[in-house]
Amino acid sequence: MNYELNKSYFFPVQNIVAKRKRIGFSPIFAIITGILLLWSGIVDSEQIKTLDPSTEEVVFPIIQHAITLWEKAQEWFYIGGFAAIGIGVIWITLILVFNVKAAQKAKKFNESRIIVTDSEIDGACEEYLNDNFKLMALKKLGFEENQVREIESIQFSGYFYDDLKTSEWVLKAGADGKHRSSHYAATLFFWFDKQVYCFQHIFSLLEEGVKQEVTWECFYQDIISVSMRSSTIKRKSNGDTVLVNVEELILTTSGGVTMSTPISDSENAELSVQKIKKLFKDKKTTVIGNFKNEESKS
Repeated sequence: MNYELNKSYFFPVQNIVAKRKRIGFSPIFAIITGILLLWSGIVDSEQIKTLDPSTEEVVFPIIQHAITLWEKAQEWFYIGGFAAIGIGVIWITLILVFNVKAAQKAKKFNESRIIVTDSEIDGACEEYLNDNFKLMALKKLGFEENQVREIESIQFSGYFYDDLKTSEWVLKAGADGKHRSSHYAATLFFWFDKQVYCFQHIFSLLEEGVKQEVTWECFYQDIISVSMRSSTIKRKSNGDTVLVNVEELILTTSGGVTMSTPISDSENAELSVQKIKKLFKDKKTTVIGNFKNEESKS
């Protein structure tokens, strides 16, 4: 099982949005200032020479001096104007280049994210069980493959919505509206002639080796009911309380002991439950019949 891939499902990396810089007023102000300086440099000094004859003697030396200074300053107006416009244009260009690169970087990051879908996490659980589960059950129950080859077996599996106390536990609502837990449970029943053997394996989807295993066996005459139970439970998810719909198979014995296992595929599970009920009824009838036959012979 790929635990890192599972973590990508329960702790997905969010899409990032490129942080764009605003052009702002400063570069625009620099360009406007440059245009004004260029315009000032273009103004002809002859426009300043229009004087009132009555004031020419008094004002002329001052005006002449101003014209001389203006003509000398025109070159600097040109230089300053072009420089201010250049600074403004470069400033805006750098901002635009930064924004383009930021957008490309965000796009590249978003495209490289590992996105695990609901169906993929479901498939990962099924694949893990298909590869390992029956062999684990046989080992724990102490059976060889040839001992159960002709034995009827039925398997149930589903997300386990309780903490294992040894593992981080996460609950996530899928795109299909179903809540998925980072713990998963599978149960396998072997229906022998006189009794049923059961192996349950609860494991973490996030941490390797974190598991809880239970073996259980019961004579058919001690089983009093086989049923499916649907319930809605409260669980915490990201600090919020959410309602989770849970379906379970329940086996109850005469001693008050119950064996429960979660069911993920309720449609197919209904057929399996009906099959279990029929098996249980047939096996129990056969066992009781054999017992009565033995009593009558004695």
